[in-house]
Amino acid sequence: MRDLGGHEIADIRVKLKSRFGLLKQTLKESFYLIEIGIVLISLISIIRLVLGEKRKGVDGIAQAHRSTRSSFIKRLLEPVIVRNVGHVYQCVHVDAAARSILEQHFGKRLLVLKGPLRGREKGVLYVMFSEMFHLIPRAFDMGRLLKDYRLVLEPSWAGYCNEDILHFTKYDDAIYVGAAESSDYDFLRRLESNLVPLRFGAGDWIDPRLFVLDVPSNGRKYDLLMNAHWGWGKRHYVLFRLLRKLPPETKVALIGFPWDGRKTRDLLALAEYYGVNDQITVFESVSYERVVQITAQCKIGLLLSLKEGANRAMTECMFCNVPVIVLAENIGGVKKNVNDRTGRIVPERQLASEIAFMLHRLDSYSPRQWALNNISCLVTSRILNERIKSDAVKAGEPWTQDLAVKTNAPELKYFDERDASRLQKCNSDLVRYCV
Repeated sequence: MRDLGGHEIADIRVKLKSRFGLLKQTLKESFYLIEIGIVLISLISIIRLVLGEKRKGVDGIAQAHRSTRSSFIKRLLEPVIVRNVGHVYQCVHVDAAARSILEQHFGKRLLVLKGPLRGREKGVLYVMFSEMFHLIPRAFDMGRLLKDYRLVLEPSWAGYCNEDILHFTKYDDAIYVGAAESSDYDFLRRLESNLVPLRFGAGDWIDPRLFVLDVPSNGRKYDLLMNAHWGWGKRHYVLFRLLRKLPPETKVALIGFPWDGRKTRDLLALAEYYGVNDQITVFESVSYERVVQITAQCKIGLLLSLKEGANRAMTECMFCNVPVIVLAENIGGVKKNVNDRTGRIVPERQLASEIAFMLHRLDSYSPRQWALNNISCLVTSRILNERIKSDAVKAGEPWTQDLAVKTNAPELKYFDERDASRLQKCNSDLVRYCV
Protein backbone atom coordinates (compact mmCIF):
# COMPACT_ATOMS: atom_id res chain seq x y z
CA MET A 1 0.00 0.00 0.00
CA ARG A 2 1.45 3.34 -1.10
CA ASP A 3 2.22 5.90 1.59
CA LEU A 4 0.51 9.24 1.09
CA GLY A 5 2.70 12.27 0.51
CA GLY A 6 2.43 15.55 2.38
CA HIS A 7 0.55 17.29 -0.42
CA GLU A 8 -1.95 14.44 -0.70
CA ILE A 9 -2.60 14.46 3.04
CA ALA A 10 -3.10 18.23 2.97
CA ASP A 11 -5.50 17.84 0.04
CA ILE A 12 -7.52 15.22 1.93
CA ARG A 13 -7.71 17.51 4.96
CA VAL A 14 -9.02 20.39 2.86
CA LYS A 15 -11.68 18.14 1.29
CA LEU A 16 -12.78 16.77 4.66
CA LYS A 17 -12.91 20.28 6.05
CA SER A 18 -15.18 21.32 3.18
CA ARG A 19 -17.51 18.35 3.71
CA PHE A 20 -17.77 19.00 7.44
CA GLY A 21 -18.25 22.73 6.89
CA LEU A 22 -21.03 22.05 4.39
CA LEU A 23 -22.85 19.83 6.88
CA LYS A 24 -22.43 22.38 9.66
CA GLN A 25 -23.70 25.22 7.48
CA THR A 26 -26.72 23.21 6.35
CA LEU A 27 -27.68 22.60 9.99
CA LYS A 28 -27.19 26.29 10.81
CA GLU A 29 -29.60 27.24 8.05
CA SER A 30 -32.38 24.89 9.17
CA PHE A 31 -35.39 27.16 9.75
CA TYR A 32 -37.02 24.88 12.30
CA LEU A 33 -33.83 24.31 14.30
CA ILE A 34 -33.19 28.04 14.36
CA GLU A 35 -36.69 28.98 15.49
CA ILE A 36 -36.78 26.23 18.16
CA GLY A 37 -33.46 27.54 19.46
CA ILE A 38 -34.81 31.10 19.47
CA VAL A 39 -37.88 30.08 21.49
CA LEU A 40 -35.62 28.35 24.04
CA ILE A 41 -33.31 31.37 24.27
CA SER A 42 -36.33 33.64 24.75
CA LEU A 43 -37.78 31.52 27.54
CA ILE A 44 -34.44 31.27 29.37
CA SER A 45 -33.94 35.03 28.99
CA ILE A 46 -37.37 35.84 30.38
CA ILE A 47 -36.63 33.62 33.40
CA ARG A 48 -33.38 35.53 33.92
CA LEU A 49 -35.27 38.81 33.83
CA VAL A 50 -37.72 37.52 36.45
CA LEU A 51 -34.76 36.45 38.63
CA GLY A 52 -33.25 39.92 38.36
CA GLU A 53 -30.49 39.09 35.88
CA LYS A 54 -31.53 41.99 33.67
CA ARG A 55 -28.36 42.26 31.62
CA LYS A 56 -28.25 38.59 30.62
CA GLY A 57 -32.00 38.54 30.11
CA VAL A 58 -32.09 41.54 27.77
CA ASP A 59 -29.02 40.32 25.88
CA GLY A 60 -30.78 37.01 25.22
CA ILE A 61 -34.03 38.64 24.11
CA ALA A 62 -32.09 40.97 21.79
CA GLN A 63 -30.22 38.02 20.31
CA ALA A 64 -33.50 36.19 19.70
CA HIS A 65 -35.00 39.28 18.06
CA ARG A 66 -32.00 39.66 15.73
CA SER A 67 -31.93 35.99 14.81
CA THR A 68 -35.56 35.09 14.18
CA ARG A 69 -37.05 35.29 10.71
CA SER A 70 -40.54 35.41 12.20
CA SER A 71 -42.13 38.88 12.41
CA PHE A 72 -44.60 37.42 14.93
CA ILE A 73 -41.82 36.46 17.35
CA LYS A 74 -40.14 39.86 16.87
CA ARG A 75 -43.33 41.66 17.84
CA LEU A 76 -43.77 39.42 20.90
CA LEU A 77 -40.25 40.22 22.13
CA GLU A 78 -40.24 43.97 21.52
CA PRO A 79 -42.25 45.04 24.60
CA VAL A 80 -39.64 43.31 26.78
CA ILE A 81 -36.88 45.24 24.99
CA VAL A 82 -38.70 48.57 25.31
CA ARG A 83 -39.35 48.10 29.05
CA ASN A 84 -35.80 47.13 29.91
CA VAL A 85 -33.42 48.76 27.44
CA GLY A 86 -33.22 51.95 29.50
CA HIS A 87 -32.04 50.03 32.55
CA VAL A 88 -29.46 47.89 30.77
CA TYR A 89 -27.90 49.55 27.72
CA GLN A 90 -27.49 53.12 28.89
CA CYS A 91 -24.48 52.89 31.19
CA VAL A 92 -21.03 52.86 29.57
CA HIS A 93 -17.59 53.61 30.90
CA VAL A 94 -14.88 55.81 29.42
CA ASP A 95 -12.24 53.68 27.74
CA ALA A 96 -8.83 55.02 26.70
CA ALA A 97 -8.42 52.15 24.23
CA ALA A 98 -11.70 53.17 22.55
CA ARG A 99 -10.39 56.69 22.08
CA SER A 100 -7.16 55.40 20.58
CA ILE A 101 -9.02 53.27 18.04
CA LEU A 102 -11.55 55.96 17.20
CA GLU A 103 -8.90 58.63 16.57
CA GLN A 104 -7.48 56.48 13.77
CA HIS A 105 -10.80 56.79 11.94
CA PHE A 106 -11.40 60.54 12.15
CA GLY A 107 -11.98 61.68 8.59
CA LYS A 108 -12.44 58.06 7.54
CA ARG A 109 -15.13 55.95 9.20
CA LEU A 110 -16.16 59.04 11.13
CA LEU A 111 -16.67 61.77 8.57
CA VAL A 112 -17.88 65.32 9.13
CA LEU A 113 -20.44 66.18 6.43
CA LYS A 114 -21.11 69.63 7.83
CA GLY A 115 -19.00 71.64 10.22
CA PRO A 116 -20.67 73.26 13.24
CA LEU A 117 -20.99 76.99 13.71
CA ARG A 118 -20.64 76.97 17.47
CA GLY A 119 -23.53 78.42 19.33
CA ARG A 120 -25.49 78.90 16.11
CA GLU A 121 -25.74 75.87 13.84
CA LYS A 122 -25.09 72.18 14.39
CA GLY A 123 -22.81 70.14 12.17
CA VAL A 124 -23.42 66.59 10.96
CA LEU A 125 -21.14 63.64 11.76
CA TYR A 126 -21.54 60.43 9.76
CA VAL A 127 -20.39 57.12 11.29
CA MET A 128 -19.88 54.01 9.16
CA PHE A 129 -19.68 50.38 10.36
CA SER A 130 -21.34 48.91 13.43
CA GLU A 131 -18.05 48.18 15.17
CA MET A 132 -17.53 51.94 15.52
CA PHE A 133 -20.78 52.51 17.41
CA HIS A 134 -19.84 51.07 20.79
CA LEU A 135 -16.61 53.11 20.78
CA ILE A 136 -18.37 56.48 20.45
CA PRO A 137 -19.88 56.80 23.96
CA ARG A 138 -16.70 55.30 25.44
CA ALA A 139 -14.44 57.86 23.79
CA PHE A 140 -16.52 61.03 23.42
CA ASP A 141 -18.14 63.42 25.85
CA MET A 142 -21.55 62.80 24.31
CA GLY A 143 -23.11 65.92 25.82
CA ARG A 144 -20.58 68.18 24.12
CA LEU A 145 -20.59 66.18 20.88
CA LEU A 146 -24.38 66.23 20.49
CA LYS A 147 -24.47 69.93 21.34
CA ASP A 148 -22.41 70.61 18.22
CA TYR A 149 -23.26 67.69 15.92
CA ARG A 150 -26.14 65.61 14.67
CA LEU A 151 -25.16 61.96 14.40
CA VAL A 152 -25.92 59.68 11.44
CA LEU A 153 -25.20 55.96 11.87
CA GLU A 154 -24.72 53.48 9.02
CA PRO A 155 -24.88 49.95 10.49
CA SER A 156 -23.05 47.25 8.59
CA TRP A 157 -25.39 44.35 9.35
CA ALA A 158 -29.12 43.72 9.49
CA GLY A 159 -30.63 43.14 12.95
CA TYR A 160 -30.83 46.44 14.84
CA CYS A 161 -31.99 45.02 18.19
CA ASN A 162 -28.42 45.39 19.31
CA GLU A 163 -26.76 47.08 22.26
CA ASP A 164 -24.42 49.11 20.06
CA ILE A 165 -27.44 50.79 18.45
CA LEU A 166 -29.95 50.74 21.32
CA HIS A 167 -27.50 52.50 23.62
CA PHE A 168 -28.13 55.71 21.69
CA THR A 169 -31.76 55.77 22.87
CA LYS A 170 -30.52 57.32 26.13
CA TYR A 171 -29.94 60.70 24.48
CA ASP A 172 -32.57 63.38 23.90
CA ASP A 173 -31.21 64.43 20.50
CA ALA A 174 -32.45 62.82 17.30
CA ILE A 175 -29.93 60.31 15.92
CA TYR A 176 -30.41 59.21 12.32
CA VAL A 177 -29.92 55.55 11.41
CA GLY A 178 -29.68 54.14 7.89
CA ALA A 179 -32.16 51.26 7.73
CA ALA A 180 -32.41 49.74 4.27
CA GLU A 181 -33.94 46.49 5.58
CA SER A 182 -37.67 46.95 6.10
CA SER A 183 -37.82 44.89 9.32
CA ASP A 184 -35.11 47.07 10.91
CA TYR A 185 -36.81 50.25 9.71
CA ASP A 186 -40.12 49.10 11.19
CA PHE A 187 -38.47 48.04 14.46
CA LEU A 188 -36.89 51.46 14.99
CA ARG A 189 -40.18 53.18 14.23
CA ARG A 190 -42.02 50.99 16.73
CA LEU A 191 -39.47 51.90 19.41
CA GLU A 192 -40.75 55.50 19.26
CA SER A 193 -37.38 56.68 20.52
CA ASN A 194 -34.93 59.34 19.37
CA LEU A 195 -33.56 56.93 16.73
CA VAL A 196 -34.81 58.13 13.35
CA PRO A 197 -34.73 55.40 10.67
CA LEU A 198 -34.05 56.40 7.07
CA ARG A 199 -34.45 54.02 4.13
CA PHE A 200 -30.87 53.81 2.92
CA GLY A 201 -27.87 51.60 3.55
CA ALA A 202 -24.26 51.05 2.49
CA GLY A 203 -25.32 50.15 -1.04
CA ASP A 204 -27.02 53.50 -1.64
CA TRP A 205 -23.85 55.61 -1.61
CA ILE A 206 -22.07 54.47 -4.78
CA ASP A 207 -20.02 57.00 -6.75
CA PRO A 208 -21.37 56.64 -10.31
CA ARG A 209 -18.14 58.05 -11.80
CA LEU A 210 -16.34 54.83 -10.88
CA PHE A 211 -18.76 52.69 -12.89
CA VAL A 212 -18.74 53.96 -16.45
CA LEU A 213 -18.11 50.58 -18.08
CA ASP A 214 -21.09 49.25 -19.99
CA VAL A 215 -20.10 46.18 -21.99
CA PRO A 216 -22.84 44.90 -24.37
CA SER A 217 -24.49 41.83 -22.87
CA ASN A 218 -23.45 39.64 -25.81
CA GLY A 219 -19.81 40.62 -25.29
CA ARG A 220 -19.52 39.74 -21.63
CA LYS A 221 -17.17 36.97 -20.61
CA TYR A 222 -18.99 35.52 -17.58
CA ASP A 223 -22.60 34.47 -17.22
CA LEU A 224 -22.75 34.85 -13.44
CA LEU A 225 -20.94 36.91 -10.84
CA MET A 226 -20.70 36.35 -7.11
CA ASN A 227 -18.83 39.07 -5.20
CA ALA A 228 -18.50 37.87 -1.61
CA HIS A 229 -15.83 36.76 0.85
CA TRP A 230 -15.15 33.02 1.14
CA GLY A 231 -17.02 32.56 4.44
CA TRP A 232 -19.74 29.93 4.73
CA GLY A 233 -22.42 32.56 5.31
CA LYS A 234 -22.12 33.73 1.71
CA ARG A 235 -23.30 30.25 0.60
CA HIS A 236 -21.10 29.54 -2.41
CA TYR A 237 -22.23 25.95 -2.11
CA VAL A 238 -25.68 27.03 -3.36
CA LEU A 239 -24.07 28.41 -6.51
CA PHE A 240 -21.96 25.28 -7.09
CA ARG A 241 -24.99 23.04 -6.60
CA LEU A 242 -26.95 25.28 -8.94
CA LEU A 243 -24.33 25.02 -11.70
CA ARG A 244 -25.05 21.29 -12.01
CA LYS A 245 -28.56 22.23 -13.20
CA LEU A 246 -27.35 24.79 -15.75
CA PRO A 247 -25.63 24.19 -19.11
CA PRO A 248 -22.00 23.05 -18.62
CA GLU A 249 -20.73 26.04 -20.60
CA THR A 250 -22.05 28.44 -17.92
CA LYS A 251 -19.11 30.52 -16.69
CA VAL A 252 -18.85 32.16 -13.27
CA ALA A 253 -16.61 34.89 -11.84
CA LEU A 254 -16.00 34.74 -8.09
CA ILE A 255 -14.62 37.91 -6.48
CA GLY A 256 -13.71 37.71 -2.81
CA PHE A 257 -11.12 37.19 -0.12
CA PRO A 258 -10.34 34.74 2.72
CA TRP A 259 -12.71 34.89 5.69
CA ASP A 260 -13.05 33.09 9.00
CA GLY A 261 -10.24 30.66 8.16
CA ARG A 262 -11.58 29.78 4.70
CA LYS A 263 -9.08 30.27 1.90
CA THR A 264 -9.25 29.96 -1.87
CA ARG A 265 -8.20 26.32 -1.71
CA ASP A 266 -11.21 25.61 0.53
CA LEU A 267 -13.50 27.25 -1.99
CA LEU A 268 -11.98 25.24 -4.84
CA ALA A 269 -12.31 22.02 -2.84
CA LEU A 270 -16.01 22.73 -2.44
CA ALA A 271 -16.35 23.43 -6.17
CA GLU A 272 -14.57 20.15 -6.89
CA TYR A 273 -17.02 18.31 -4.64
CA TYR A 274 -19.82 19.53 -6.89
CA GLY A 275 -17.78 18.91 -10.04
CA VAL A 276 -17.84 22.51 -11.31
CA ASN A 277 -14.19 23.59 -11.00
CA ASP A 278 -13.79 24.21 -14.71
CA GLN A 279 -16.74 26.61 -14.75
CA ILE A 280 -15.41 29.10 -12.19
CA THR A 281 -12.70 31.76 -12.24
CA VAL A 282 -11.53 33.08 -8.86
CA PHE A 283 -10.35 36.66 -8.28
CA GLU A 284 -8.95 36.97 -4.75
CA SER A 285 -8.31 40.29 -2.99
CA VAL A 286 -8.28 42.37 -6.16
CA SER A 287 -8.32 46.18 -6.23
CA TYR A 288 -11.58 48.11 -6.31
CA GLU A 289 -10.80 49.22 -9.87
CA ARG A 290 -10.38 45.58 -10.87
CA VAL A 291 -13.67 44.69 -9.16
CA VAL A 292 -15.40 47.20 -11.43
CA GLN A 293 -13.74 45.77 -14.54
CA ILE A 294 -14.68 42.18 -13.69
CA THR A 295 -18.24 43.15 -12.74
CA ALA A 296 -18.75 44.83 -16.11
CA GLN A 297 -17.77 41.57 -17.83
CA CYS A 298 -20.63 39.63 -16.20
CA LYS A 299 -24.23 39.12 -17.31
CA ILE A 300 -25.96 38.59 -13.95
CA GLY A 301 -24.92 39.35 -10.37
CA LEU A 302 -26.01 36.93 -7.62
CA LEU A 303 -26.65 37.41 -3.91
CA LEU A 304 -27.19 34.05 -2.22
CA SER A 305 -26.73 34.86 1.46
CA LEU A 306 -29.66 34.69 3.85
CA LYS A 307 -28.65 37.75 5.88
CA GLU A 308 -26.53 40.79 5.03
CA GLY A 309 -26.12 44.45 5.56
CA ALA A 310 -27.24 46.63 2.65
CA ASN A 311 -25.09 44.67 0.20
CA ARG A 312 -22.91 46.96 -1.91
CA ALA A 313 -21.91 44.38 -4.53
CA MET A 314 -25.45 44.29 -5.94
CA THR A 315 -25.50 48.06 -6.32
CA GLU A 316 -22.12 47.95 -8.04
CA CYS A 317 -23.58 45.48 -10.51
CA MET A 318 -26.43 47.86 -11.24
CA PHE A 319 -24.05 50.75 -11.91
CA CYS A 320 -22.18 48.49 -14.37
CA ASN A 321 -25.56 47.86 -16.04
CA VAL A 322 -25.54 44.26 -14.81
CA PRO A 323 -28.96 43.02 -13.61
CA VAL A 324 -29.08 41.07 -10.36
CA ILE A 325 -30.82 38.14 -8.73
CA VAL A 326 -31.38 38.33 -4.97
CA LEU A 327 -32.85 35.51 -2.91
CA ALA A 328 -36.39 36.10 -1.72
CA GLU A 329 -35.22 34.62 1.60
CA ASN A 330 -32.53 37.30 2.04
CA ILE A 331 -32.69 39.77 4.92
CA GLY A 332 -30.53 42.85 4.55
CA GLY A 333 -32.10 45.72 2.66
CA VAL A 334 -30.86 45.25 -0.89
CA LYS A 335 -34.25 43.95 -2.04
CA LYS A 336 -35.68 47.48 -1.94
CA ASN A 337 -33.51 48.23 -5.00
CA VAL A 338 -34.55 45.20 -7.06
CA ASN A 339 -37.36 45.80 -9.52
CA ASP A 340 -38.35 45.14 -13.13
CA ARG A 341 -35.52 47.35 -14.38
CA THR A 342 -32.72 46.11 -12.11
CA GLY A 343 -33.30 42.36 -11.73
CA ARG A 344 -35.39 39.75 -9.95
CA ILE A 345 -36.13 38.57 -6.41
CA VAL A 346 -36.21 34.78 -6.59
CA PRO A 347 -37.00 31.94 -4.15
CA GLU A 348 -34.01 29.63 -3.84
CA ARG A 349 -35.88 26.66 -5.25
CA GLN A 350 -36.45 28.58 -8.51
CA LEU A 351 -32.91 29.87 -9.04
CA ALA A 352 -31.96 27.65 -11.97
CA SER A 353 -35.07 28.41 -14.03
CA GLU A 354 -34.94 32.13 -13.26
CA ILE A 355 -31.28 32.40 -14.26
CA ALA A 356 -32.01 30.67 -17.55
CA PHE A 357 -34.96 33.03 -18.05
CA MET A 358 -32.86 36.16 -17.40
CA LEU A 359 -29.90 35.10 -19.54
CA HIS A 360 -32.21 35.15 -22.57
CA ARG A 361 -33.73 38.55 -21.72
CA LEU A 362 -30.78 40.68 -20.59
CA ASP A 363 -31.61 43.55 -22.93
CA SER A 364 -34.95 44.07 -21.17
CA TYR A 365 -33.15 45.41 -18.07
CA SER A 366 -31.68 48.90 -17.55
CA PRO A 367 -30.20 48.80 -14.04
CA ARG A 368 -27.64 51.57 -14.50
CA GLN A 369 -30.16 54.23 -15.44
CA TRP A 370 -32.43 53.28 -12.55
CA ALA A 371 -29.49 53.32 -10.13
CA LEU A 372 -28.34 56.74 -11.36
CA ASN A 373 -31.82 58.13 -10.79
CA ASN A 374 -32.47 56.53 -7.40
CA ILE A 375 -29.49 55.28 -5.36
CA SER A 376 -26.30 57.12 -6.32
CA CYS A 377 -24.41 58.95 -3.58
CA LEU A 378 -25.74 62.22 -5.02
CA VAL A 379 -29.37 61.12 -4.71
CA THR A 380 -29.00 59.60 -1.23
CA SER A 381 -27.09 62.63 0.02
CA ARG A 382 -29.88 64.89 -1.16
CA ILE A 383 -32.45 62.75 0.70
CA LEU A 384 -30.41 62.85 3.92
CA ASN A 385 -29.76 66.58 3.58
CA GLU A 386 -33.44 67.42 3.09
CA ARG A 387 -34.51 65.33 6.09
CA ILE A 388 -31.99 66.83 8.50
CA LYS A 389 -32.58 70.33 7.15
CA SER A 390 -36.34 69.92 7.59
CA ASP A 391 -35.90 68.74 11.20
CA ALA A 392 -33.54 71.64 11.96
CA VAL A 393 -35.91 74.25 10.54
CA LYS A 394 -38.88 72.72 12.43
CA ALA A 395 -36.82 73.01 15.63
CA GLY A 396 -36.21 76.69 14.92
CA GLU A 397 -32.52 76.19 14.18
CA PRO A 398 -30.68 77.98 11.38
CA TRP A 399 -29.59 76.11 8.23
CA THR A 400 -27.09 78.05 6.15
CA GLN A 401 -25.04 75.24 4.64
CA ASP A 402 -25.92 71.88 3.09
CA LEU A 403 -24.13 68.57 3.70
CA ALA A 404 -21.04 67.58 1.77
CA VAL A 405 -21.71 64.56 -0.45
CA LYS A 406 -20.01 61.40 0.75
CA THR A 407 -19.56 58.06 -0.99
CA ASN A 408 -18.65 54.48 -0.05
CA ALA A 409 -15.74 53.44 -2.26
CA PRO A 410 -15.59 51.12 -0.37
CA GLU A 411 -14.74 53.18 2.76
CA LEU A 412 -16.13 56.64 3.48
CA LYS A 413 -14.76 59.50 1.41
CA TYR A 414 -15.92 62.82 0.03
CA PHE A 415 -17.38 62.94 -3.46
CA ASP A 416 -15.70 66.31 -4.04
CA GLU A 417 -12.05 66.58 -3.02
CA ARG A 418 -12.61 70.24 -2.20
CA ASP A 419 -14.82 69.14 0.68
CA ALA A 420 -11.95 67.03 2.00
CA SER A 421 -9.80 70.15 2.24
CA ARG A 422 -12.62 72.35 3.53
CA LEU A 423 -13.62 69.95 6.31
CA GLN A 424 -10.18 68.60 7.21
CA LYS A 425 -9.94 70.76 10.34
CA CYS A 426 -13.43 69.71 11.50
CA ASN A 427 -12.42 66.06 11.23
CA SER A 428 -9.16 66.54 13.11
CA ASP A 429 -10.94 68.68 15.73
CA LEU A 430 -13.14 65.73 16.70
CA VAL A 431 -10.39 64.91 19.17
CA ARG A 432 -11.56 67.90 21.24
CA TYR A 433 -14.73 65.99 22.10
CA CYS A 434 -12.82 63.01 23.46
CA VAL A 435 -12.58 62.37 27.19
